[in-house]
Amino acid sequence: MMLLFRKFVERGSWKNREDDATLQEIRRKGSWKNRRMMLLFRKFVERGSWKNRRMMLLFRKFVERGSWKNRRMMLLFRKFVERGSWKNRRMMLLFRKFVERGSWKNRRMMLLFRKFVERGSWKNRKGVRKWMEE
Repeated sequence: MMLLFRKFVERGSWKNREDDATLQEIRRKGSWKNRRMMLLFRKFVERGSWKNRRMMLLFRKFVERGSWKNRRMMLLFRKFVERGSWKNRRMMLLFRKFVERGSWKNRRMMLLFRKFVERGSWKNRKGVRKWMEE
């Protein structure tokens, strides 16, 4: 954990006080007690995704909502990260929109999103456009 935090600090991401508040939020919720979540977060950091400010802000919002308490959502997010989907700009924009809407509370939307990720259907522009319009 210390090594992960050092790597994070070296990148300069915590220079932003708001990001520092996110770290406090993560600590307060005790998410690090979950080894799988910690490993996922390390993988996320190692990929250098934090260089993308929008992605960083999205992750903060995701953490602030306390979504990690939802095991299914955590498993889905792990699959999302393992696939390296953040490299796909369209996928990232869609995911941001999804989080901003607070749709994780909506079970139907969550199941749809899981199906989308499992199928890799983001390549289907028509399906994505239709889903975003809902």
